[in-house]
Amino acid sequence: MSFGVARDPQRDFNPYDDYRHLAIQARFRRPERLKEKAIELTFIPDLHLEQERRRNDRPPRIGFISLRREAQGILSLPADALPSLLPMLIGEKFKYVVLHGTALRYQQAGVHSFRFEMQINDDEWPPDG
Repeated sequence: MSFGVARDPQRDFNPYDDYRHLAIQARFRRPERLKEKAIELTFIPDLHLEQERRRNDRPPRIGFISLRREAQGILSLPADALPSLLPMLIGEKFKYVVLHGTALRYQQAGVHSFRFEMQINDDEWPPDG
């Protein structure tokens, strides 16, 4: 997290820069060729994604993962979701993050959706293709 005076208040109506993000260290479970590879997922809360503000949005994706150098993912998160998400993570209730998106191409993939899960049944997933 970081907080400070905005460098360019003309660009944004907010006189402050406020970066609250959530970084999660994880390991792939799927696809099989990436199983157990470490990845850092960074969730960036965005006030624009709160329910009332996003009605007319047509986003192509909500984030991406990259396997170049170290595996990492950058994902947008509605800012109002963070207060309910943090206690579940601190209490270790969520064990998995499930990402859905495009196939890897040139070591990158777009993410269309994600969800946090307490448990996963591997039998529910289609085989790797």
